[in-house]
Amino acid sequence: MNPLGLGEHTIKLEVEDECGGTATFETIVTVIDDEQLQGVKLDCSGPGVSAPCDVPVEYDAAYLATKANGCEVTMNVLDNYACEFCNGAGKTVDKLAGGSCQVRASNSIFTVYDSGGVGDHISFTVKAQDSVHVVEAECTVCVTKPENRQRGPFGCPPAGTCSRALTSVMTRSKGRRSALVGPLTKP
Repeated sequence: MNPLGLGEHTIKLEVEDECGGTATFETIVTVIDDEQLQGVKLDCSGPGVSAPCDVPVEYDAAYLATKANGCEVTMNVLDNYACEFCNGAGKTVDKLAGGSCQVRASNSIFTVYDSGGVGDHISFTVKAQDSVHVVEAECTVCVTKPENRQRGPFGCPPAGTCSRALTSVMTRSKGRRSALVGPLTKP
């Protein structure tokens, strides 16, 4: 017998005894997804630090686990992404509106075609969803000078005065290209 999918199923049992007598029993079985999604298993799948010459950069969001109950998890990048720069006066400059930062989200893929320039902070939200549960995480990319890439997030200019401050960054984790960590603190 194959496993039942999510939802209601009518199960009919028929039995026959050795004298040929039969009996039938019918019941309804409801299969639900009771396994929660875990935010710590969301992965932005790309570098958290980038330089203007690194583009295009593609991030393929992933859920880093298979649910024990076998239920499918779908990934999406939401359309609330931002590309911002904090100017010297502490004001946020929207680099998407000016066209100097060019990005695109499609299903679970987020692509940076033009990072806008050194000092920009690009953020996007990834969402994991199964039949019942939803979990989201913000992914952040810091655009820095090529020589600062190896310094990781600490080679990036501070974003504390921006409206969307850099609160989490991505780093290498267990052979994966990146994983969410945070909050950002200097070692």
